[in-house]
Amino acid sequence: MAQSPAIGSLNLYQGSHCAFNSSYGVQAVSMVYRTFVMNHSPEFLPQYKVQKKKLSLSKLDLSFKNVHMSQKWRFYPKYDKARVTFKIFNGANSVCRGYNPMYARADCYDYDQRWIPIAELTEMGARVPLNDAEAHMLTREFNAKTEFVGPKGGLNGTSEKEFELSYYTGY
Repeated sequence: MAQSPAIGSLNLYQGSHCAFNSSYGVQAVSMVYRTFVMNHSPEFLPQYKVQKKKLSLSKLDLSFKNVHMSQKWRFYPKYDKARVTFKIFNGANSVCRGYNPMYARADCYDYDQRWIPIAELTEMGARVPLNDAEAHMLTREFNAKTEFVGPKGGLNGTSEKEFELSYYTGY
């Protein structure tokens, strides 16, 4: 049978068929769909760009045994700062050393919350939300179009202390 460039597959740890959404969650599925559409939509490609920005965040205090797991944004109505929460696997904890960071016990994770002035995020479309609906919309948008990156790429799965924010423009 001939191979088609229009067909591809994702080989993933927890399967790659009909339970993809249940296994990985809506955020992962949305990222795959968005990436596919953007990469196969010639009308978007000239405008679709990835930008990077250093934020005024202090370095995270991580050891080489700590691993970044995720980052989540949260905007609040009428508040001029957005919160980003870093979920970090604490491999230095003697109870957690034997666990795979992806499947560890809940008490093996630390959460580091940082507040970022919205004024630093305006070029990405941020503004002070006027109400709950705007706050939820900005939260969803920033969780979808931004990613924290280290010198070698994505922050998740690393112990990087320094990073910047990568974001998509033009879509």
